[in-house]
Amino acid sequence: MSVRRVVMSVVVGLSLAGASPAVAADSYFATVGGVLTTGRMYASAAPLPADKVLVAGGYNGFFEPLTAEVYDPATDQFTQTAGGPGGARTAPGLAPLPDGRVLLAGGQAGPTFLNSATIFDPAGGTFGGIAATLASARSGPATATLPDGSVLFAGGQAGQFSTSQSAEVFDPVTESFSGLPAGLTLPRVAAAATTLEDGRVLVVGGVAADASPYSAEVYDPVAGTFSGLPGATTGYRGDPATARLGNGRVLVVGSAGASAEIFDPATGTFTALPVSMTIGRDSPFAVSLANGTVLIAGGYPGSGPTVPLSAEVFVPAPEARIKGAQTFGVVDVGTTTAQRTVTVSNVGAQALSFGAGLTLGGDNPSDFALSDNECAGVTLAFKESCTLKVTFSPSADGARTARIELATNEPVSSAIKLSGTGAGTGVTKAPGSTTPLPPADTTPAGKPAGVVKRITCTRKRVRGRTRITCTVKLTKPRAAKVTLQRGKVVFARGRVTKGGRVTLTTALKPRPGTYTLRIGATKITIRLR
Repeated sequence: MSVRRVVMSVVVGLSLAGASPAVAADSYFATVGGVLTTGRMYASAAPLPADKVLVAGGYNGFFEPLTAEVYDPATDQFTQTAGGPGGARTAPGLAPLPDGRVLLAGGQAGPTFLNSATIFDPAGGTFGGIAATLASARSGPATATLPDGSVLFAGGQAGQFSTSQSAEVFDPVTESFSGLPAGLTLPRVAAAATTLEDGRVLVVGGVAADASPYSAEVYDPVAGTFSGLPGATTGYRGDPATARLGNGRVLVVGSAGASAEIFDPATGTFTALPVSMTIGRDSPFAVSLANGTVLIAGGYPGSGPTVPLSAEVFVPAPEARIKGAQTFGVVDVGTTTAQRTVTVSNVGAQALSFGAGLTLGGDNPSDFALSDNECAGVTLAFKESCTLKVTFSPSADGARTARIELATNEPVSSAIKLSGTGAGTGVTKAPGSTTPLPPADTTPAGKPAGVVKRITCTRKRVRGRTRITCTVKLTKPRAAKVTLQRGKVVFARGRVTKGGRVTLTTALKPRPGTYTLRIGATKITIRLR
């Protein structure tokens, strides 16, 4: 949501100094008031509607609980569900479905490895069995919901000495399981899986192969492939828990004492956190909550016969995410662009506070002007945002840059980087235009692939994969990359040819709805039926 407070007049080349808010506490872990109704290690958890969390399965140190429970952040309490999952299930796979129900499959009951499945209905608080079963018994599978609503199950243990690399998916429409042609790069039991912002799935740790507890890989549902990551975890992660944070990164905890680390999808690397959980937890569960925190509970502390009932939350530090046009391109010297809006959102769980002003600095601050600063003096809760506007008026030829220093309570305050290029006398421009002509021979990456005149798309299943064929009529078409997206999630990829035909393929089943077709830098809104 946009937060409106103080409106600033336009200031050019001036430092807008304001008192910087006190630096907030960095990310931290804290115990919550509620406790589990029974100790649970090797349990699984999944989000429910209304920000609640379902917890099922596990082992409490003495026996396998036959119950399930729900955590409600509003009351900070765990409560047993009306019915259990239909028997003991240690290390099951658990994942939310598009309609708010939760799928539970696999696991282990004593010495028996399970392939059966059941679905939890939050409306009645009960589980109901389904006829479909996993293609293979899986105790400790890596489980995650994919962008099309299907559920990935990868790895796990099918028997006492049988560790799997295979993978399969559950289709919530047909309520059936089907195997994937590709499998994990390594056998993994008790690995953790989390769906990333772009729709790929991070799989971390697990045991059974020498390198597994320190390794990770990514499943690409568009290509239908698993790929190992070059970077290793910072600690042993034989039975970890993972959860995606508001900034798109992934929290990794468990199996390495009380330590924690962060995975950054942008770099593909893991970084140890300077803070730790309140206690050590081997085989815990973790679920992201609506307020930006992460619920962590269960697990074995490392010694003694007791599995603790305690739960805790990870509270990420305030963090500004900056979105909006910050690159102005080529502009005639002495002219001023239209205003560009920059949006600043808080993707941290702690409140993000701004000082009374901003600092405009860098190499060429006088070439940029700020106005309508709605961020001055405001405090943003998780996912709230504010805006400010910027114009560019180059005073000379060549590259011009500046920075807007945000006076916030982040551990390190963020900055908005601004850039543009001044064009003076002698620059060749298109007739009637203030923008130089693009190079005639090639189209740089990210440039428009031509002007779209007409587009027609069809889709059909070909050997288990969805093929989306789009015929695009372009003026002066150029080869370009093409993606079919909904938000940041990529559902299909392909390329446009010089003839204007695009074939997009994916292992997903895109549901009917509105999508964005990106052809180079061109965005087209289409609707699949």
